[in-house]
Amino acid sequence: MSQNQDKGFSGSVLIARGGKVLLSKGYSMADWQQQLPNTPHTRFHVGSLTKQFTAMAILLLQEQGKLHVQDHVCTYVMDCPPAWQPITIHHLLTQTSGILASNLPTPLPSSPQQFIALYKNLPLNFPAGTQFVYSTDYLLLGYIIQQVSHEPYAEFVQQRIFAPLHMRKTDFDPAYPSLPNQATGYDVWQIPVTPTDLDRSLPSGWSFLLAGAGLESTVEDLYRWDQALYTHTLVSASSLEQMFTPYISLCPSIPWCPPPLTSSAYGYGWFIAKEPGRRVMWHGGRWNGFMAYIGRYPDDKTTIIVLSNLSTVDAFGLASELEMKVFARP
Repeated sequence: MSQNQDKGFSGSVLIARGGKVLLSKGYSMADWQQQLPNTPHTRFHVGSLTKQFTAMAILLLQEQGKLHVQDHVCTYVMDCPPAWQPITIHHLLTQTSGILASNLPTPLPSSPQQFIALYKNLPLNFPAGTQFVYSTDYLLLGYIIQQVSHEPYAEFVQQRIFAPLHMRKTDFDPAYPSLPNQATGYDVWQIPVTPTDLDRSLPSGWSFLLAGAGLESTVEDLYRWDQALYTHTLVSASSLEQMFTPYISLCPSIPWCPPPLTSSAYGYGWFIAKEPGRRVMWHGGRWNGFMAYIGRYPDDKTTIIVLSNLSTVDAFGLASELEMKVFARP
């Protein structure tokens, strides 16, 4: 753990192989003011790791016959912007919709429908399905989940995914930081960040705004999630295959495309790559003082999870360092 030296790392790490946890440990402080240490039970914002749970919610609804990933988005969006007519749920899942990215307005519009209306006269950035670009795609998936399930997005995911997997310390409660064992995010060492609007409570009808990056979890709960993906506890083998199919290569879609993106494609909420001798499904995340990474090596039944409450931490770099050590073992 070289990053833990000289104020380098703050957070929690879990490493498992073959169903056995090799390391589950916290480092430095969850809250410097209160002198609360990080532990394997500490809750961290996980940023874009949220997307894989949103993708799973869509696949659950598909198995229930309530939607299909090839359905057009406008089937489920009232007053759908004209430019969205060619876009399917699959395009949203693979972040290839072409919808222009934009910052959330402050204050929020009077209703979710008014939020959709902000895009009414905007063209697509590129034809749907041709490029991978981070946008508002997963927020729209959260909106569709609400429309189809007739439940707030956060409630649906809580009841259909977290509860069955006993992920009791994973939730979308953005009242920050107030929950037990909830880490404070730090911009630099011991200097906390200022909470944003999405770090505060949202009306339930707006919880779809959390579908791209609003989740809190622990390394131990994320390991429960990882292990469930080897089973059919939530969805069938065919749905899991859909989730982990590499649909679109990231380069040259992304002009700035450094490793590890050069060898990666995108599935449903996961980056998928083939390293020498092994496959890896991974995703990183960041959120206002937090950094996160999960890497799954299914051929080796190995998992590496890094959650940090320090924005200067290179979670992917640390995970790569840990990967070399894990696979160097006989």
